[in-house]
Amino acid sequence: MLGMGEDGRRQGRLCIRWKDDIKTVTGLTLSELVRAVENRDDWRQLITTITRIVVVVVVVVVVVVVVKVVVVEIVVVVVVIVVVAVTVVVIVVVVVVIVVVAVTAVVIVVLVVVVVVVGSRWFLSKLEYTYSIIIL
Repeated sequence: MLGMGEDGRRQGRLCIRWKDDIKTVTGLTLSELVRAVENRDDWRQLITTITRIVVVVVVVVVVVVVVKVVVVEIVVVVVVIVVVAVTVVVIVVVVVVIVVVAVTAVVIVVLVVVVVVVGSRWFLSKLEYTYSIIIL
C-alpha cells in the first residue's frame, strides 16, 4: 500500500506500521522483514531470512516424515508380534490336542488288550472246565 512518509510527503514505497512488532519464525520482527525487502542494499539479511524460512520448512517436513515412518514401523512391529503370538498359541493348542488324542488312543488300545487278554483267559478257563466235565 502506498502511503505517506514520516515527513508527510507521498512516497512510492511501502509504508506499514505495526502496533505490536511480532517476531516471525526467522527471528526477525515483521517490520525488519519488510525493511529487508524494501532495502535493496541489505540483500544479505534477505537471503539469511529466506534461508531461515527454508530451513524451518525443511526441518518441519523431515520431522513429520520421520514421525510418520516411525509410527508406521511401530504399528507393523506390533502387528507382527501379535501375529507371531497368535500363531504360537495356535501351534501349542494343536500340539496339546494331538497329545490328548494320542494318549486317549493309547489308553483305548491298552484297555482293549486288557479286556481281550483277561476275557480270553476267562473264556478259556470256562471252556476247559466244561471240556473236562464232558470228558469225565
